[in-house]
Amino acid sequence: MIRAGLKQLCADTGATVLEADGGEAALALQKAERPQLTILDLNMPGISGLELLRQLLETDSAARVL
Repeated sequence: MIRAGLKQLCADTGATVLEADGGEAALALQKAERPQLTILDLNMPGISGLELLRQLLETDSAARVL
């Protein structure tokens, strides 16, 4: 429910919203799309949010992550 709410809130501002249902999918999406902002959950399926954050910053040190 939280992910759906955040997606709708961001879409209502005119933002293009991409979403992933787990850590591995989020990492692949980040590499392919290079979004302006990534919103993570600490308790994602697969790769944890903290591990994903570490990997994202290794790939792109300028990534903006919330």
